Amino acid sequence: MNVLAKKWDNIKIITYVLTRVFKYLDRFYVKNRNTGTLTQISFNIFRELVFDEHKHKLTQTFLNQIERCRSGHRINKNSMKQVLNCYA
Repeated sequence: MNVLAKKWDNIKIITYVLTRVFKYLDRFYVKNRNTGTLTQISFNIFRELVFDEHKHKLTQTFLNQIERCRSGHRINKNSMKQVLNCYA
C-alpha cells in the first residue's frame, strides 16, 4: 500500500509539472480538439496501468488495515488517505 501511495504522489507531482509546461496546449489545442486535459489523461492512464491492475489486492489490504486499526494496532493513516484518493 505504501508503494502505491508513493506512486500516486509521484504521478501527481509529474502531472503538475507537465501541466505547467504544456499549459498553452491545454488551453488551446485541447479546447479545439475536444480532448481531455493533460491532468485528466495522465490520471486516467495511471488508473488503467497501475491502479486497475492491483485494485483487488489493494482493496483487501485496505480492509485489513482498517480491521487492524479497529483491533488497536497502529497503522499509517497518511498512506491510507493517499490510497483512498486513488479510488476517487
